Formats: sequence, structure tokens, C-alpha cells
Amino acid sequence: MFLGIPLSSQIQKSNMPTITHRFKDSKNTEQIALLRQIRAFDVKRRQTKIAQVSDEVSKTIKDKLKREVID
Repeated sequence: MFLGIPLSSQIQKSNMPTITHRFKDSKNTEQIALLRQIRAFDVKRRQTKIAQVSDEVSKTIKDKLKREVID
């Protein structure tokens, strides 16, 4: 198992208060990281990689998660 943040390419305006981070993945697709939905995933989910997140975006997401969700 690993701790992960769900990503979605379905970017919609919502009235619900959520903490997200928008970015473009390695295939130049707009994605949104759903920071409040952090959860444990089965390792088997890592076998189907669709695209990659750059190190810079990954660090930004981690920092935002620490600042706005954990602290």
C-alpha cells in the first residue's frame, strides 16, 4: 500500500470547499490534485501509469498539502 492523492482531469466548478492544485501532466493534459481526498492505495494501482507528474509539480503539491491540509 502507499499513500496517494487522487488526480482528475474532470475539472469542474464546485460549491463545496475543497483544496486542490491544478497543473499539466507529462502529456500536457490539465489535471487537478484533490488534496483533501488523500488516502491509501493498493500497489497494483501503480501498474497502470497514464502520465507523469514533474518533480517541480510534485514538490508544489506536497508543500500545499502540508500547509493547507496537515498543519
